[in-house]
Amino acid sequence: MKAEQPLVSIVVITYNSSKYVLETLESCKAQTYKNIELIISDDGSTDETIVICQEWLDRSQSEFVNTKLITVKNNSGIPANCNRGVKASEGEWIKLIAGDDVLLKDCIKINTDATKKSNLPLYFSNMVVFNQKGELNEITNNYNIVAKWFGSKDKNSKKKSYFRYPIMLNIPTLFIKKSIIKSLEGFDERFKLLEDQPFLLKLFKNDYDIEHINKATVKYRSHFESVMNNQSELFSNNLRDSYQLFSRPYLSNYNLKDLIFKTYRDISFYLILKNYHTNRIAKFFLRLKNLIYKLS
Repeated sequence: MKAEQPLVSIVVITYNSSKYVLETLESCKAQTYKNIELIISDDGSTDETIVICQEWLDRSQSEFVNTKLITVKNNSGIPANCNRGVKASEGEWIKLIAGDDVLLKDCIKINTDATKKSNLPLYFSNMVVFNQKGELNEITNNYNIVAKWFGSKDKNSKKKSYFRYPIMLNIPTLFIKKSIIKSLEGFDERFKLLEDQPFLLKLFKNDYDIEHINKATVKYRSHFESVMNNQSELFSNNLRDSYQLFSRPYLSNYNLKDLIFKTYRDISFYLILKNYHTNRIAKFFLRLKNLIYKLS
């Protein structure tokens, strides 16, 4: 391949993904960018995921520079699964995608084009969310303010914003240089259901910069069978622990914005983990969120 076309490793992360994984794999094969290797890393699926993936690879492996299917006997968590896939890859750039999400056909091309314009270790893009009914909604990750925070050229502003409120820059939208993942010692396996937030907090802590691509490149499937929905308590605990370990120590009691964000998140986690949900509390936090967004 030409030098301007670096090898990209698409790492498909699966766990009991038999219902949706074929759509994911077909979206990898349909990429307009062709210098791609495909790694499928399965985390101990108990359904037909592995059989489906192997049969598909037998038919489609010629479409890629290289293909691998990695399996383990016991479920180890999302970060560990990501690490196995990345370790097995040979590409200069890594595109992680869950086995129930979909890459839009120009996903890899859009990301590699961005790398030619700026020399950064990580890029993230917009995504299209589709639900059980097939309804689509393009959003800039989880919050519209992402574009405001990360559209800035000021690296320190991005860093401060993320430590104050580490919104989810969803893993399917990230395009990461493999050498950076290695330098940060991979994804933190202490958080079984949380791969993106601890990694990004560690990235900012080590003074790296990231760039937002204001284009949709992936379709994110929101459904009741997702790991996050099925293990919501563990997921909330992972979020809290990540916040306390990485974010909270960097928020000062002597800075008004830091103090507001820290107080908001402390109270939020307390209420979530205590299962306190009332209309009055919800309205209060909606007003507080709006204030926080303005301060950001």
